[in-house]
Amino acid sequence: MLDMSIWDLSSQMQEPFSLNEIRPITQQLLVAFEALKGIGIIHTDLKPDNVMLVNHKSQPFRIKLIDFGLALPASKAELVNGLTPGWELMTPSQYKMVSGVQPEFPSLYFDDVKDLTVAVMEKTEEHDYDTSEDKITLSEVMCEDKMAFLDLLNRLLNLDGQTRITPGQALEHGFVTMFHLEDNMHSNPHASEAFKMMDICTRDLSDAMCDPLSDPSENGETDIGVT
Repeated sequence: MLDMSIWDLSSQMQEPFSLNEIRPITQQLLVAFEALKGIGIIHTDLKPDNVMLVNHKSQPFRIKLIDFGLALPASKAELVNGLTPGWELMTPSQYKMVSGVQPEFPSLYFDDVKDLTVAVMEKTEEHDYDTSEDKITLSEVMCEDKMAFLDLLNRLLNLDGQTRITPGQALEHGFVTMFHLEDNMHSNPHASEAFKMMDICTRDLSDAMCDPLSDPSENGETDIGVT
């Protein structure tokens, strides 16, 4: 039995996740997708409803990827892409012409990547940090972390499958590894919280990556986050 979904949690919180909450979710999803990539399966239905918390009270932001009803072999997806020379996003008018449905927009949407960059950079992180902390240093560290997040996000949203970052590459990205936060991990509250939050999904995944369907109990490893 699992807890609530990420969608349910975000509805309860009534505010966006912080970078330090997004990071462990991102890392665990990337591990799951790298494992699926290793066996040639595409989930095709990633959404907050299909990302479940294991037990948010005892294991904050420990997640499982669920619902493989629409999953398909990568070979079939590639066959469909032989038919389609390239991918592009439809405009609202194109979508209505094809589907007959007028698309609905959330209260905030983005016309281009610049809007996304501005939105992320302008978002104020809410924390109960010690007010005695050097605010300039705190701001600089958080700004650098936001830039790392934006870089990963832009690479993940690349529609060109040949140049889009892979799950394995994304796991080595600075936003996930937190390399840019290491020098401040003991002196900066944002950096300290980042490493603390990531402790829940720290594990040795080398064998799981090579053989994602192996029994984790045989070598003492935890599972790969796929249900």
